[in-house]
Amino acid sequence: MSSSATVPAVRRGPATHDEAWALTRALGGRARLDLVDTAALLDPRGRHFQRLEWLGDSLLDHVTAHHRLLASARGAGCCSGRTHADLVSDDDLCAAVRGSGVLELLDWTPSAHRQADLVEACVAAAWLVGGWPDAAAAASRLVHPSFAAEAATLIEGSHPHLAEPPCSSELFRGAATLGSYVLEAAASLDLVARHPGDEGDLTARRHLLLAGGRLLPHARRPSGSCRSRGRRHLVDHVQASVGLEQLRAGADRAVAVARQLLWPPAHGVRS
Repeated sequence: MSSSATVPAVRRGPATHDEAWALTRALGGRARLDLVDTAALLDPRGRHFQRLEWLGDSLLDHVTAHHRLLASARGAGCCSGRTHADLVSDDDLCAAVRGSGVLELLDWTPSAHRQADLVEACVAAAWLVGGWPDAAAAASRLVHPSFAAEAATLIEGSHPHLAEPPCSSELFRGAATLGSYVLEAAASLDLVARHPGDEGDLTARRHLLLAGGRLLPHARRPSGSCRSRGRRHLVDHVQASVGLEQLRAGADRAVAVARQLLWPPAHGVRS
């Protein structure tokens, strides 16, 4: 592995099967990473790497928000005193990836900021071949080992009959926060699949998709004691409905619900 001061020439072509399996094992995955994605991770620069990092940022936010909500509900102290932003900050991601065995597999040693990007790109590459199980495994290995405690409920859900809580409750606020990250992950997954643009183009498209005005038509009249009709609060109800679906039925179902909100079937897929 070369130092960052002597960066080798850009890789041409995909990685080898042995390289892909070595990186897959370092991430705790079951499905072998794609050879093109592996090459982008081992030589972490360029457009393909940036697209993986962009997608992984959203997927990691989804995993993190889910963990923090459930960890708080069961009184776990693993995240005590740490915000969502703390867990996924560049400094924390850079510190977490050291000692994982991933950096030793690279062609060269990237900067601290690039190492943080590498963590997010690894989560995306794992998801693309192994779905949420492999993404959760990579996040547990590279970011926060306690993510593993919620891996099964991330994938399958844990409260199939969970009713919508009062909008003044802590659970409602947590579900709305979780739902906002699920919506972002859903938008990012579809945009990466459908558009070849760079991260700037993808970010601009995602911003339009997630604008409150696009979600408002799906807001149901709040029930119970809720009397608010404010725009922001109605969006909170839409986001909470998505977050609650994650808690009830797992990530794939929640993302499917989010996609229906972002791209209503009657209007086809638009972005």
